[in-house]
Amino acid sequence: MMMLKIAFRNILRNRRRSTMTLLAIAVGAIGIVLFGEFVRFVTAGLETGAVEKVGHLTVFRTGYFAFGAGNPTDFGIDDYGHDVALQADGKIIAVAMSDDGFKLTRYLASTSPTVGVGGSYSGAEGAAVSLAGLVSDPDSPGVTHKWSVVPGSGVDSGTNCFFGDPAALSTSVVCTDDGEFTVTLTADDGVNPPVSDSATLTLRRF
Repeated sequence: MMMLKIAFRNILRNRRRSTMTLLAIAVGAIGIVLFGEFVRFVTAGLETGAVEKVGHLTVFRTGYFAFGAGNPTDFGIDDYGHDVALQADGKIIAVAMSDDGFKLTRYLASTSPTVGVGGSYSGAEGAAVSLAGLVSDPDSPGVTHKWSVVPGSGVDSGTNCFFGDPAALSTSVVCTDDGEFTVTLTADDGVNPPVSDSATLTLRRF
């Protein structure tokens, strides 16, 4: 306790020196914090630039990180098109094992498609009913979609339904009996599990 009193008195005894010391400590602390944030900013900028130029995933031969700095050309990938699966927009989605020692990996570059069946529909048996669906998937321009229909429990057995074009978003369907049906629009981007949306189709007797 006596040592603390002596130290406190020493601070007050040399106020100018104590003030300069505190200022030096504050300036040093502020400098450390600012420099640390600057380093984080530079690192984030380098990471962002690398992703924008070469993407999130980079593939090398085995041993690149141990010996590639001296001669990186020896660790390039020959005929990479046979080992790398690409989406239509050029994003890597999978890398297969090969004799060169590639590690099996999977990069799900795209999110699942958004599917909208367009609401409930109604019409008459034997007459064409227009359908208008919506599929959105900006990450996978090559997404496929298909309509399907399932008769309800009150529909006569042997009833058939025909689509004008089951692969078109805007199409029509004709069923040979009245009752309630379920129409479904399914989208598949080839990467994520297929996504579906359904609606009720009510047909009255003609």
